[in-house]
Amino acid sequence: MAKRVLSGFEKTKYLATSINLKTGKHLSESVSKIKILNLKMQNCVQSKLAAACKNLEKTSLFMQNSVAAKLSEKEHLIEKALLTLDAKSPVKTLEKGYFKIYSGGKPLSAVKGVKVGDRIAARGADGAFEAVVDKVEDKI
Repeated sequence: MAKRVLSGFEKTKYLATSINLKTGKHLSESVSKIKILNLKMQNCVQSKLAAACKNLEKTSLFMQNSVAAKLSEKEHLIEKALLTLDAKSPVKTLEKGYFKIYSGGKPLSAVKGVKVGDRIAARGADGAFEAVVDKVEDKI
């Protein structure tokens, strides 16, 4: 059988069809590659996002625990300070049976400022009274 000679138009059509088939195949392969790369990228982003979320959760938990520990420490210090203040409170001293003595409206801290006949005031936990000094003794 003899080879048929193609006209210019037929050659162009043949070449165009051949190019379209090759280009279509290339495009199809490229689209498939792009889809695969897109899936890989999504998986990568999702795994990095999951890791970042996990890290954020750990950091948040660490910060919560740190704040709770600091708060507990400060509460303990406040309780300790309150106990110290309470123990040194003048009211507590008076509740133990001690009295605060005043002479002339001023606190009395030494015997040498008092003489027989002076009026003094005594304040205790449950009230106050006045008295007149009958006797003064220096150091016992």
